[in-house]
Amino acid sequence: MMNFVKTHIVACGIVSSLGLGSAVPTTAFADPLRPAAAHGGTLEKTQHHQFEVVFTEHGLNVYPFTIDGKPLDASKLTGTATFYHPNSPDPWFNRPLQPAPATPGQASPALGVRVGLSKVPITGAKVTFQIKDLAESTEPDVSFTVPFTLAQAPPPAVRPAPAAITYARATRADQAAISAQRVCKVSGGSLGSMGTPIKVTRGERSVFLCCQSCLRAVTADPDRYFGKPTAPAAPKNE
Repeated sequence: MMNFVKTHIVACGIVSSLGLGSAVPTTAFADPLRPAAAHGGTLEKTQHHQFEVVFTEHGLNVYPFTIDGKPLDASKLTGTATFYHPNSPDPWFNRPLQPAPATPGQASPALGVRVGLSKVPITGAKVTFQIKDLAESTEPDVSFTVPFTLAQAPPPAVRPAPAAITYARATRADQAAISAQRVCKVSGGSLGSMGTPIKVTRGERSVFLCCQSCLRAVTADPDRYFGKPTAPAAPKNE
């Protein structure tokens, strides 16, 4: 037991003498899941910060955040991105990062650089970032590495399926709407000239026809008479 204690003390002394306990750039904690973040990039965490890295074929951006996810002003930060090819452990090329243009009166949201990245292998390549001049006194400089992954494109908008079309003879409750429409949507004839109008409904919208013969035209091209269905509005952030 005494030999183990002595050995441990000697090892600690060696680390101290080599200066390994002095302040050095913080290395990010590895996150095996690497979740996609707000801009479709890769989220990496250090001890006191978060960084979202977004690669496209035309360049990259690094969005800095506090550890609890609050955006930081990138206008006073400096940084470097060093690319590593999957076939070599040596640096492939590097680029300095500059604050991204900001809207007047607002903070710069990211560090970035425009550079053609279409020839970077999409499998096996990685990029090491050095970010400096962070306001956090306990972590002014950081270093972290992420795999090269092109940002995920937003999913294409999906047009909602149109509601089913229903029809029935109009009732007294529809008289005001019939008077407002006045003529058949298909034939252009006066509503009521061929008996009780036909009420055709899709979703929350209804139109009136002079007779059942006109119903075939509506069912063949409902968007012409009801308009194209619209996607529901995205929920607002609280």
